[in-house]
Amino acid sequence: MNNTGRLRYWLLKCVRAVSGSYLTAMALLMVTACDDMTDKVPVGNELPDGATSSRLYILSEGLIHLNNSTLALYDFDTRTTATDWFGAVNGRRLGDTANDMGVYGSKLYLVVSTSGLVEVTDKLSGRSLKQIPLKDGTGRSREPRHIAFLEGFAYVCSFDGTVAEIDTTTLAVTRTTRAGRNPDGIAVAGHKLYVSNSGGLSFPNYDSTISVIDPVHFNELKKIKVDANPFTLQADSRGQLYVVTRGNYGNERYQLHRIDTRTDEYVGAIEGAHPLNFTLSNDTLWMYSFDHSTGQSEFQTYDTRTGALSTSGFITDGTRLHTPFGITRHTGTGDVYVTDAGSYTTRGDVLCFSRNGKLKYRLKGVGVNPKKVVVE
Repeated sequence: MNNTGRLRYWLLKCVRAVSGSYLTAMALLMVTACDDMTDKVPVGNELPDGATSSRLYILSEGLIHLNNSTLALYDFDTRTTATDWFGAVNGRRLGDTANDMGVYGSKLYLVVSTSGLVEVTDKLSGRSLKQIPLKDGTGRSREPRHIAFLEGFAYVCSFDGTVAEIDTTTLAVTRTTRAGRNPDGIAVAGHKLYVSNSGGLSFPNYDSTISVIDPVHFNELKKIKVDANPFTLQADSRGQLYVVTRGNYGNERYQLHRIDTRTDEYVGAIEGAHPLNFTLSNDTLWMYSFDHSTGQSEFQTYDTRTGALSTSGFITDGTRLHTPFGITRHTGTGDVYVTDAGSYTTRGDVLCFSRNGKLKYRLKGVGVNPKKVVVE
């Protein structure tokens, strides 16, 4: 369990202590919000003319061992939110600690870490198509973390040091290979896979490498050294891979690094950029940082083509977030979606900012620890 996981664990213990029982804690956390937009209500369709998107999928992590991960759906046409869309459609819970989500073709892939599975649903109906188990020979969860797609296959990195290949037609695991210690991010660039090896279960002895994996022979080609505790990584259109390292959550700051995937060589750190997480859209990084000790957050952009780093952030109207937890930018509209986990133990929000950095609307109470937003 990494530091963030430990923090949530102790917060959960506090909730349990106050409530007096597991059931009371679960009831407290599973309350469904009725009014999902009390701050700002979208008027009509928020998408510009010609845009085809009509839905937001919102994956919430929940709290470990409470089996309260959720998939919410916001419909732009009806302006309604189903906060537990998966549960309502399938008559069961999604699972324990959902970490990542991706759309490939007509399917939605949900990575559920503690439960040790990838849940595959039809993206339109939400109906479950298959649960793909990711467990070792003893039946223990591999703790899948993140997912990427390449040429008909899904690739999932897991905290047990493995990467699994899933055929998106048969929905079966076809191969498994090894990466480094506790992989916590995966990306595709130049027909290769890049996996960030965090070493997050070995605090304070983190890993500090990126595994380069050949998807043809499905073996590791090399490890690229960065800094301690690498996390999110994405590549721009020119084959430059950007990687966040989280350090030790103490005297080592978050840092943004660049790798040239044409040579698989480390280029260096980006001066002045210290994000905890980011998303990449149109060759621009949209980033946030968060200091758990002070509760302060910062938002920046970085243009990968020019090297220009913003100093004022992309939120221009003074909107403040309590605990930023995830970020997505929709390329078509230019909207930036930032999730807010609040106290980690109550239902969080999704905030949508226009391309000009002004708050367009807030979806309130979408789930406990909302982590990933996908616009379709």
